Amino acid sequence: MTYEATVRSVSGETRRQTVEAPDRAAALRLLRAHGEVLLAFGEAGGAARISRSNVFGGLRAWFTRFRPKALDVEFGLQQLASMLRSGLSLLVALRTAADQARNRRAARVWTFLADGIETGLSFHEAAEACRCFDPYVLALIRVGEQSGELDRTLVCAAEHLEQTRDMRMMLVNALIYPVLVVIMTIGVVGFMVVKVIPQIQAFLSQANQTLPAITQWLLDFSLWVRLHAVALAVGIAAVPIGVWLIRRVPAGREQTDRAMLYLPVIGPILRLFQTAVVARGLSILLDSGVTLLEGLRTVTFLIRNRRLARRMADARDAVIRGETLAHALAGATEFMPMLAKMAAVGESTGTLGAAFAEVARFHEIMLKSAIRRFGTLIEPILILIVGGIVGFVYTAFFLALFSIATTA
Repeated sequence: MTYEATVRSVSGETRRQTVEAPDRAAALRLLRAHGEVLLAFGEAGGAARISRSNVFGGLRAWFTRFRPKALDVEFGLQQLASMLRSGLSLLVALRTAADQARNRRAARVWTFLADGIETGLSFHEAAEACRCFDPYVLALIRVGEQSGELDRTLVCAAEHLEQTRDMRMMLVNALIYPVLVVIMTIGVVGFMVVKVIPQIQAFLSQANQTLPAITQWLLDFSLWVRLHAVALAVGIAAVPIGVWLIRRVPAGREQTDRAMLYLPVIGPILRLFQTAVVARGLSILLDSGVTLLEGLRTVTFLIRNRRLARRMADARDAVIRGETLAHALAGATEFMPMLAKMAAVGESTGTLGAAFAEVARFHEIMLKSAIRRFGTLIEPILILIVGGIVGFVYTAFFLALFSIATTA
């Protein structure tokens, strides 16, 4: 049988090609043998042609208002990889992913990419115009398209999104309980100061006796809070607003991010998290065929902490100047020390990607352990704090009652 296909070569050239093969699978094997990207495929006389419509340009501004969730992008990339491995062309896979999308926003992504390819753009050019993929995913798409292993690099991109999401969720889940307890503690203290303690004070004042020091201190503190309630509220509100304004300035954000790395308990967890993200990102990029300099530039966009992003950019500049990556990372002391040491091992053995994969696995295990320890320790500490506040109020009250009863 005769099959027609539209393929894009490694150099970026798009052309039509006709092959003779006994069946569809054999034709696909022949087309993929040269490492070219399959854009469209079908029997001779079918719909294996590129339509250069003007729709794509008008969609670009419209689409950016409807960005999908990262989870939808992750599922879509996994679907695309599976369909490409099964022999479907890229255009058919994109249209199928749009039909199977969980919501309209996700469907628009894959429809947008398919329309872009039909106008003559490459897959990674359409993905860049889409503006819903991070630089890391874009780099993997570009490498996969150029190497003819798009299915493999799409799997890597989906795994990256999944691992990043899982680690971020671990951090969020570890912080939810402490934040809720702190909010409840503030609410309990506020209720006692505004409602409970004034009633205690009214009751005790009827005795006309000298109160114990602890009780008097509690009453004076409650009175001071009520007299300065407005100023305290303004001051409390000013703290997050001030931090937000400082972080709006690049230098201020870098300094606050740097300070966060040295906070007790939280700082080590953040360092473990970012080290694991960087190591995993470099491992996948290098194993996919990305150059070291391009990989260092790309992983910089994965780092949310501006201080660490600056350190990674400095390491890339040092490599450009001719230094080894291990020596460049040794100066980035905010990362965990194993990152630089394993980089030296990888450079000496020529297995830099595998070395970074080991770093990522080790620090991901350490991160999970650190988060579990954090959750285990923070719960009794918060319970002691809340119980101490409530116990202090009751102790002050009952000491006053005991004092009044003994002197009556």
